[in-house]
Amino acid sequence: MDFQKFANDMKNKAKEAFDKTVQFGAEQIAGSSFTLETLKEFEDFIGESKQTTFTKEDGTTKIYDHTVIIIVGDEKSDFFKEALIQFPILVTKAFSQNIKLKLAKSEMENLDLSKYKAKNTPALLMFTNEKIAKVIEGEENIEKITKSFTMDIVSEIEKY
Repeated sequence: MDFQKFANDMKNKAKEAFDKTVQFGAEQIAGSSFTLETLKEFEDFIGESKQTTFTKEDGTTKIYDHTVIIIVGDEKSDFFKEALIQFPILVTKAFSQNIKLKLAKSEMENLDLSKYKAKNTPALLMFTNEKIAKVIEGEENIEKITKSFTMDIVSEIEKY
């Protein structure tokens, strides 16, 4: 019986240490540049989806479309914490496709999600040329995209 008690104590301590580690990691990432803190940062980030043109020396012009994705959620929710932990992987996936990706806290002052065609949080907002290209709401739908092994994020989003 003493061994059983010892095993349970060790299991509980390991789970507690894991939870503290996840909490600490989520707090560190939440305070980093991965997370939009103000409405100005939010709007400036949307502005990064602006289309750009480049004229070569031979006179030909290339047009580049830029895409940004913002995942908005309640900072205290388990979903947001899980998203924070997965976020470095998601940013890498997005970077490989020339997409910028950030998280935003739904409690942000003066943030009106209805302006961006979202009714509920969490919500994934995809912008191209400063216009909303896609809105996906609900933890389950967003998790299907974020946990997908597919590298092509845009095609995953287009499924919804």
